[in-house]
Amino acid sequence: MKILILMNGWATKAGGGDYHILNVSKQWSSHSVEFLMPSLGVDYAKELLKGRKYHAYSTSLERANKNLLVMVLLYMLRTLKTLTLKFNNYDIIVSSSQAFYDVVPGLVYKALYGGKLVVYAHGPLFFRPRKVRHILLMLHNAVMLILMKAASDKVFVVNKEVKRALMAFGIDEEKIFMTTNGVNVEEIPKKALKKEYDACFIGRFIDTKGVMDIPKIWASVCETVPNATLVVIGDGPKKADLLKDIGRLGLGRNIKVFGHVTEKRKYELLKQSKMFLFPSYRESWGIVVAEALACGLPVVAYDLKDYAIFENDLHTAPIGDVMGMSNTAVMILSNYHKFAALGRAEYWMRKLDWRNIGRRQLEVLEGMTRRRMK
Repeated sequence: MKILILMNGWATKAGGGDYHILNVSKQWSSHSVEFLMPSLGVDYAKELLKGRKYHAYSTSLERANKNLLVMVLLYMLRTLKTLTLKFNNYDIIVSSSQAFYDVVPGLVYKALYGGKLVVYAHGPLFFRPRKVRHILLMLHNAVMLILMKAASDKVFVVNKEVKRALMAFGIDEEKIFMTTNGVNVEEIPKKALKKEYDACFIGRFIDTKGVMDIPKIWASVCETVPNATLVVIGDGPKKADLLKDIGRLGLGRNIKVFGHVTEKRKYELLKQSKMFLFPSYRESWGIVVAEALACGLPVVAYDLKDYAIFENDLHTAPIGDVMGMSNTAVMILSNYHKFAALGRAEYWMRKLDWRNIGRRQLEVLEGMTRRRMK
C-alpha cells in the first residue's frame, strides 16, 4: 500500500495536527509512506522525520515575517506549488488537516493519481464571530466541509464536538472514524528525576495558548513562593512580548524560557517539574496535557469543555481567571507530595500510547484499500 501524507501547514513548531500524523504514521512502516511538506516543516520536524521519505518544496515567503496577510499568501503559494508537483499513483492520500492547503491538493491528487482520500478534521470548526477573522475562518471551514462531504472517503476526528458538527453538516457517520491523540510512551524516562522546576509550560507562543497570562500568573505565585521556578518551552510570534513582560515584572530568575526542544528533552523537563501550568483559552483536545498526566504531574488549566476526556484529573480555574490559576498553583506547591501521589501516570500511558492509536488507524486504512481491490 502506498500512502502520501500532505502536511502544508507549518509556520513554526508542530501544531497538534502535525504532531498527530507524524506520530501515528510511525506505525504504518509496513507500507510505503511518503510526506509532502514545505522546507520549513522539514526544519522543525527533523527528529520525527528521521529515516522517513519526504518531498520538500519551498516558496518565496517561507522565511518572511508572518503577519496574518503574509500567512494567507504563504498558504496560497504553498497550495499552488503543490499542484505543480508530479507524483505516481497512491492507494491512500492523507490530508493532515481540514485546511484548504491540505484538502485542495488532496482532492486534486485523488483525481490525478487515484486512491482513497482521508482527511483529518481536528477542529474546532466553528467559533463565536468575535472578529472578522473568525467569520472568515468559519466560511473557510464551511467550504472545506462541502468538499470533504463530496470527495473524501474517510474523515478522522479526535473530538466528539467535531464529529457532531460533521454529521450535522450531512457527512455520513460511517465515513467518520473516531480516534484520539496520544503520548510518546517510549520517550518518558522510566526513573524518577530530581525536581528542578516548580512548574512547566509547553505550547506555541500565541494568544490562544494563554502565553501572555503566564507572567501575571507566576508573579502572583512568587508573592507566596518567592523562589518558585517555571520552565517555558515553545516558540512563536508572542515570544518578544513574553520576554518583555517577564523582564518588566522582574521574573528573570523565576521563569526560564526554552525554544524548541527534542522529544526526549521535553519529557525530561516534564519529569523534572512539580506540576504543569497550561492557561490555554482554546483546545480541540490537549496533547501536552496528556503528556503531563502521563509523566505524573498535577495539571493546572483553564476550565475548557474539551478537557472532559481527562476525566477528573485536572485542577481548573475559570477561563481567564489569572488569580484563580495562581491560587491553585500555590495550593499544589504547598501540598506537592499529596497531589503528586494522586497522579495516574500508568493509566494514561496505557490509554494514550501513540503506538496503539497508530495501529488502529492503520487497520482502517488497510480496510479501505481491501474494499477498493474488491
